[in-house]
Amino acid sequence: MTMRSGIRLMTLLCLFMASMTCRADINRDILDCQAQSANNFGVGQSTHLNADYCAGIKAFMAKNFAQALPLLERAVNANDARAMGVLGYMYEQGRGVNADPARAVTLFRRAADLGNGDAMHELARCYQLGIGVAPNQAEADRWLKAGEAHGIDAGPRPANVRAQPDQADVSAGDAHYQAKDYTGAAQAFRRAADAGNTDGQLKLGVLYEFGLGLAKSDQEAVGWYRRSADAGNAGAEKNLGQMYENGQGVAENWGLAAQLYQKSAAQGNVEGEAALGRAYEFGIGIEQNRAEAVRWFTRASSQGDSKSAYFAKFLSDPTNYIGFRNQTEHDFVIDRLRYAGDFIGGDPGRAFASSKERDEYLIAFKASATFHEAQAQWGVQHNNYQSCLGSGGGSSCRNPGPPPAIH
Repeated sequence: MTMRSGIRLMTLLCLFMASMTCRADINRDILDCQAQSANNFGVGQSTHLNADYCAGIKAFMAKNFAQALPLLERAVNANDARAMGVLGYMYEQGRGVNADPARAVTLFRRAADLGNGDAMHELARCYQLGIGVAPNQAEADRWLKAGEAHGIDAGPRPANVRAQPDQADVSAGDAHYQAKDYTGAAQAFRRAADAGNTDGQLKLGVLYEFGLGLAKSDQEAVGWYRRSADAGNAGAEKNLGQMYENGQGVAENWGLAAQLYQKSAAQGNVEGEAALGRAYEFGIGIEQNRAEAVRWFTRASSQGDSKSAYFAKFLSDPTNYIGFRNQTEHDFVIDRLRYAGDFIGGDPGRAFASSKERDEYLIAFKASATFHEAQAQWGVQHNNYQSCLGSGGGSSCRNPGPPPAIH
């Protein structure tokens, strides 16, 4: 059964770094590299990964960029398109090298020309946002379509991206944050936020929500998330939706939470896609729909969200129980239950307007599951009793009494 913690802690690494660090292809490649290593690097394997690339991404994921750089460069020289994509990210973000967005675009283009769908997606992003190349929406659309033709579902993307003021302070704040200097990060993000930078507003909200470099304040977090979300920032839309779902710093409103998740997901935000999948899974402000949950979890997993990949696979089996929104729900329903037919599927097929409505549903669900389990246990005991009597056990046979009644 699916269990979720009721207290949210967003994946801050993905928030404060570019999207490529969270992409699924690297996670898959790490597993493939491990399999190849155990099998003498590709003997008998259908897919062979460059040994330098495998060593390079291992170092990359450990944030040992200095070690990763020469390994990935050797793999690039061997014409490895995957390595070009990772090295392109390093040049874009200045990880282990001096930042060089134009060099990143060159690497993304080389990989795309070799047929790498993820690189096509990254190249489209660069054209859309003007990273290392002049903004060109027509080129962005062309490469997005090319990526889709190579099996990369990038999801819906915003048609136009507004230039952000004071991006320098956002970058400075990111550097402070990575160094765990949260006070410095807060100061930089505040300058960017005050200048109207929506990423600065979002990140300042995160620091307030989790009390990093600032006194923890859900109300302040909501205020900054709202300013950013009102300007169309997809990450802020998702975070603000979560605050409305949890009733943090604002009155609980599941209908509004679902709307914000939809807005975020419509812009291709991976956390928004995962949140919308979860809303469809449990009926959070929107009618519960397993197929829609799987669809949005699948979109999020295509951007590297491993948890979404798990839920997409798990929920694809209609007999698997739909799960619980958090640990509190799980503990309340399960209690001493061990088995009940109610846990096959378990789709409520309805929308819940609030946690109170969902709690009422779970109370009724638990009563039904408890009754059915007691009924099954009584049936076993009754059959044993009848068998005992039939064997001449007489008074030694244990009578289970009348069948249980539902309360």
